[in-house]
Amino acid sequence: MKVFIVGNYGDLGNFLPNSTFVNNPEEADVLVFMGGTDVSSILYGERRGKFTQRPDIDRDLYEIGLFLQYPKKMKIGICRGSQFLTVMNGGKLIQNVNSHTQNHKVLLNDKEYVTNSTHHQMMYPYDLNDKDYNVIGYLENRSNTYTNGEGLEIETPVDVEVVLYNKTNSVAIQGHPEWMDVKDTYLQALNNLIVELYGNHTS
Repeated sequence: MKVFIVGNYGDLGNFLPNSTFVNNPEEADVLVFMGGTDVSSILYGERRGKFTQRPDIDRDLYEIGLFLQYPKKMKIGICRGSQFLTVMNGGKLIQNVNSHTQNHKVLLNDKEYVTNSTHHQMMYPYDLNDKDYNVIGYLENRSNTYTNGEGLEIETPVDVEVVLYNKTNSVAIQGHPEWMDVKDTYLQALNNLIVELYGNHTS
């Protein structure tokens, strides 16, 4: 698996240990969108709420360009990257949640693990066609705040943690697997998931 990290935003050695990292997206078959500043709310049709950071327009435009330029490549999103992939697949974000800045119990394919969490926004894919996405990971504990750019509460069935976007071969991971120890069982589960998806994508 040849991997291109979009931007110089982190080391994925633990997360994707059996990969070759390349310096050119053209050479890669997997693009990884990393964490960082909030995705511009303009991209999903909302005003910027008071808790949302001022957007990094240059980064947004660069990442949009790569996403559109390589529609057939597999894509992985981590933290901000997961939110970016959600938006690029036609979803939106909940602009403010609370209590997502600590370790949490997460159910991934109905098995319990522990994940880290350092975000105040959350993926919201539920306006999409049911066939276009699959929520396979969510937190056991819930936030008590889910607001949009207008400060209005949004209803969500679960606190989303891992989503597959089928049309674009994308997997969106809200936590930071690259910060985990190589022996961590959640990290291993995510690695197995990526390998399986990659195999399905290339077969």
